[in-house]
Amino acid sequence: MLVPVRHRVPLRMSLGQKFPGMTNHGPPDVMLVQAWRNCFAACIEKQSGATIRSSLSSEQSKSLSLLVEWWHYEESVSDHELQSWFAEPKATQLPQFDQKGGYRHKLFRLWLWEFSRLIMGDNGPRFRQEASVIAAAHRLAFASYAGLLANNPQAESRKSRVKEPPVSASMEFCPWLNPTQRGREYPHYLWNIRLRRTVECPAGGADYLVVSHTWGRWRTSVDSVRVQGVPWRVPQNTIFDVTTLPDILSRVPFETEYVWFDLVCIPQDGSELQATEIARQATIFTSAKWATIWFNRIRDWTGLRQAVNWLSSRYLTSMEVEAPGGDRVLLSQNVDSAATASQTTGMAHLIDEASLTPTTLFFWREEGSCRKYMIPDGWFTSLWTLQETCLRPDLALCNADWDVFVDEPRSPLSCAVTLDSIVALMNAILPSIPRFFDLPLAVFEVVAIFTKTALHKLNDMSPIDVLSFGNQRYCEDANRALAIMSALGTTLWYTAFRQRTVSTTPKQLVSTFVHERYPVEFIKEVIERFGGPFFVVADFTNLADDFYGYGLITKRLTWTELEATLMPFTQDIRRQRFMPHQGHAYMITPDEVMSWQICTDGSVDIPNACVVASHPGKSFKLRANVYALVPGRQRFKGEVEISHWLASFRRMSQKYALAVYRERDNDHVLTTGIILERVYDKFFKKRFIKIGIWFAYDIEIDSEGNTRPIPKVRKINIKVI
Repeated sequence: MLVPVRHRVPLRMSLGQKFPGMTNHGPPDVMLVQAWRNCFAACIEKQSGATIRSSLSSEQSKSLSLLVEWWHYEESVSDHELQSWFAEPKATQLPQFDQKGGYRHKLFRLWLWEFSRLIMGDNGPRFRQEASVIAAAHRLAFASYAGLLANNPQAESRKSRVKEPPVSASMEFCPWLNPTQRGREYPHYLWNIRLRRTVECPAGGADYLVVSHTWGRWRTSVDSVRVQGVPWRVPQNTIFDVTTLPDILSRVPFETEYVWFDLVCIPQDGSELQATEIARQATIFTSAKWATIWFNRIRDWTGLRQAVNWLSSRYLTSMEVEAPGGDRVLLSQNVDSAATASQTTGMAHLIDEASLTPTTLFFWREEGSCRKYMIPDGWFTSLWTLQETCLRPDLALCNADWDVFVDEPRSPLSCAVTLDSIVALMNAILPSIPRFFDLPLAVFEVVAIFTKTALHKLNDMSPIDVLSFGNQRYCEDANRALAIMSALGTTLWYTAFRQRTVSTTPKQLVSTFVHERYPVEFIKEVIERFGGPFFVVADFTNLADDFYGYGLITKRLTWTELEATLMPFTQDIRRQRFMPHQGHAYMITPDEVMSWQICTDGSVDIPNACVVASHPGKSFKLRANVYALVPGRQRFKGEVEISHWLASFRRMSQKYALAVYRERDNDHVLTTGIILERVYDKFFKKRFIKIGIWFAYDIEIDSEGNTRPIPKVRKINIKVI
C-alpha cells in the first residue's frame, strides 16, 4: 500500500519561494528560523494566511495550522531552552522535553521534518498524523480547562448550534482510499429541512450534514409506512417513530439546509438506485461538510462531560511548563486553583462527580441478584457505523434531543467535540493509568466502551484493522461486506455482481462466503488491494486446552477446533485479532503470496513460499520479534532467534516461519511473516495452523553487518486451516 506523493512533500518544498530562507540545504540556521517566523506572522493574518493555505495540499495546510497553533502555545509557556535554540539553532544540540512523545515533543519533531533537513525520509505522514492526534488531545484538554476557569454554576447550558466543521484529530480520513473513492461526489437524494421533504441533490452539489445512527436490528415485522415528504415507504423500528422524522430532522443543530439521513435519502425498495447509493457510501460521507452521530437512545451528556473533564485534568497535571520567573511548575496546581475559584476542590471534586454519574453510553443489564453486564449503546456495536466512523472520524455527538456535546456548554464560543478527539485524549493519558478498575465510573465507561469496540484504534487504524474489528460488530444483513466495503474501497466485486445479476436485491447477490462471514469475491479483492497484511494478524485470545488434541507420546497436535487461522476474522466474535504494527510508506507483497488460494471454509492453500526458518531442517539465522499463541503454552511475545524458538517446543512437530511482505521504513527494510505448526490429523494431510507472526528489520544483513542472500521461494504445498 503506497502513501500518495502529496503526503510526503514537506512544507519547505512548497513555501520556499514565498519564504526564501526555507530553501536552505544545510542544517537549520538563523535564516530558516526567521523565514519560519515570517511564515507564522503571515499565517495569523487572515487574508495572507488564506492565500498561503490555498497553495498547499489539504495535508500540508493542516500541518501548517498545527504548527501555528503549537507556536502560539510555545510563546505562552516561555520555555527558555526552546527559545534559545530558535535564537541560535544547533543541529547537534536539540531541545529536550520532559514528555517524550508528548505534545511539545511531537510538534517540534513535525517542525523539524517540515522545515529543516535534520529529519528526512518517508516518515512525514506518520509525523503529521501523530502530531494531529496529540494536538487534538491537547486542544480538548485546554478547552475543558478554560471551561473550569470560567465555570459559573448559576449559568444555564446553552443550546449550541454548529456553524463550521469542528477540527478533527485525523490528518486524513481513510488515507488508503483512492482520490476517486473520496472525491466530491454527492448523494442522489438529500433531505431539505426547510421544505421538509426528500429532494434531489442540487446541481453542483450542496453543503450538507451526514448523520450516522443505527436502527436495523430494531426493525419491526410491521409493514413499512408512508412518511410525509419521502417518496418511498420507510421501514419501522422500535427506537423512534419514523412517521415523525420530518419533526426529528427539523431540530438538527447545524447551520445547513440539507441533511443526509439514510431512511429518507436511500430508497428502501431494493431498487438499482438503492444498490448504487450503498456502493457510494465513501463519497457520500467524505463529501459532507459536517458529520454527526445521532445517539437516539441517550438523553443526557452529564456523565460524558464529567469523564472528559477528568481526562482533561489528568492530561494537564502530567504536563510541566515554565512559569514567568523561570520556575518549573505543574499545571495541576493551576487546575486545582481554578477549581477552587469555581467553588470546587480540584481533582478530588472531578473524581467524585465522575464516580457517581454514568455516561449512558452503556446500558447495565442485571442477571440474578449480584451480577451486572455492561451493554454498549447499539451505535457502538453496528458494523455499518464502524464503516461510517472510519470514513468520518470527526463525527460530532448529538443525543436523542439533538443536543450537541461541546467543550463548554455555558460559553457562546463553545465548539462541538469530535469522536476522534475524545479518543485522542483518552489514549494520551492511558499509559499513566495503572488499574482501569480504579477509575471513576464515567471514565471507566468511556475507556471500556472504546476498547471493547476497538475505537481506541480509531486514530491509528489500518484497512485490515477495519476488517478485523468488524468481526465483533453486529450486521443484520446476511452479506456483511455491504456494510464495510466502502471504508475499504473494495466495491468492484459488488459492481460486477450487479452487472451480471438482474432483478436481484443487494442482500441476495452472493451465496458463497468465506467462513460464513464475507463473500469470497470480496475477500479476493481485499487481498488484491492490500496484499500480505491480510494474512498477518495476531490472535491474542487465550484458548482452553480443549481446543486442541495432542498425541500421547509425541505430544504433537492431532486435531484442533480452530478454523480460518489466516483470516483477520472468525466466526467466534469473542476473539479479537489485530495487527501489532502498522504499515509504512512502501509495501511489497511477493507474487508467491498473492498466489495463495482462499477456500470457502477459511483455509488457505499455500503452494510456494519464502521459508526463513523451519523445524526440523536448516534455517536462516534470524532474530525477530514474535507474537504467538502457542497451543499448550498460550501467549508469547518477545525477541528471539527464530529457528531456536521453533525448536523449543514440541520438537517432533513440523513448523514454518514464512515471509509474507516487506516494507521500507526510511533506510531500513521491515519483513513481516507468519509462524505455522502442523496438525497431524487422521487424514495425514499437510495441514497447519497459524500460531503467530514475526517481524524483523534488514534480514538480508547478518549480525556482523555482512550482506547475505534471502532464502529463495520454494514449493511446500500445505493447507493452513
